[in-house]
Amino acid sequence: GHQENLREDAKTLLSNLYSNDSPQSAWDRYGKTGWGNDNNLCEKRPYEFLEENSSAHNLNAGSQMLEWYTPELEKIVEK
Repeated sequence: GHQENLREDAKTLLSNLYSNDSPQSAWDRYGKTGWGNDNNLCEKRPYEFLEENSSAHNLNAGSQMLEWYTPELEKIVEK
């Protein structure tokens, strides 16, 4: 997949993952509802997996990538 399709690709992947302990897919168990609002051990994220970006930090990764990921490097990676 590609970064711009991350949410859809994650949903596809999680929809096809099943545990021996449950007939529900990982998407049905966790992806649809996020990590939940009632778990004190996790961040409180009641939205679908990757639906929101509420990261407490901002690393400005997009501009850093453009600085270091040059067209020459992209050619090497694509091979």
